[in-house]
Amino acid sequence: YEIIVDSLVESRIAATNFNLLEEDHSISALVPYIKYYMPCSKIVPILLHGSFGLKDAQKLGQNLQEKLEKENKNGLIIASVDFSHYLPLEKAEQMDEISIKAIENRDMNIIQHFNNDYMDSPTSIITLLSAMDTAGAEHMKVLDHSNSDIIVGSRSSETTSYFTVVFLE
Repeated sequence: YEIIVDSLVESRIAATNFNLLEEDHSISALVPYIKYYMPCSKIVPILLHGSFGLKDAQKLGQNLQEKLEKENKNGLIIASVDFSHYLPLEKAEQMDEISIKAIENRDMNIIQHFNNDYMDSPTSIITLLSAMDTAGAEHMKVLDHSNSDIIVGSRSSETTSYFTVVFLE
């Protein structure tokens, strides 16, 4: 995997910043589960800046998948993204429906304009979709959709929602 990372850095598609990784919950929250269920796996975390554009995200996803295939690596690409933020449950469910439809339709032009009402990292979703398109993973299956109100079991005026989705050939 070092070859893949070095290649992405050399081509200026990515850069390294270990300080950022230690502070980011989207990665640190997943690492214990990955290490437990896949103890021999290597993790290559990638954080995307908020100003990362549509074309850059598409290029990263395509390059990432191509490099995995070129190096004959079996890889699991995870996009750790929270969906609707700071909305009441009913409104969050409406926004989530719009978000998941855009993802199902691979409508990256719409996704790139989403804000926290929809998801916290549209560029991560675009990168993932581009990688899945490159891999030929045409089918998407939603395994779970939930919301902080549902998980906690109480009502609040501000929630965050989540999806668990897999892509298949």
